[in-house]
Amino acid sequence: ECENDNLHVIPTKDENGNYAVLLSYSGEFFEEDIPTVTEKLSFEEELVGKTVTVYRIDKETTNPYRVYQRLGLDDLSAEDIAMLRREGELKPVYTGTLSGALDMTLTPNSTYLVSVC
Repeated sequence: ECENDNLHVIPTKDENGNYAVLLSYSGEFFEEDIPTVTEKLSFEEELVGKTVTVYRIDKETTNPYRVYQRLGLDDLSAEDIAMLRREGELKPVYTGTLSGALDMTLTPNSTYLVSVC
């Protein structure tokens, strides 16, 4: 349940009892002026103690285009391309033990993948 019109949540569960939750936080037209918010993502009690991993794509994380813009790259060298590819690889921003709920700070136009195994 969520009362935030800019937040969309898709939960899934596989046959082994592993969960994944995809969250997308953006305005209707991907406005940059929506506020950064904190939402609580709650899980079933049976998942407490399992490993939770959070991945994020936003303006500052896993975003090779923003790095390209920030560095003002024009003629890309092989090293530049390799660096941008590394930036585009999805890497966890948090891994820990689930204690029942996660406080998620959501930035404008961001996507999060939360895995519980």
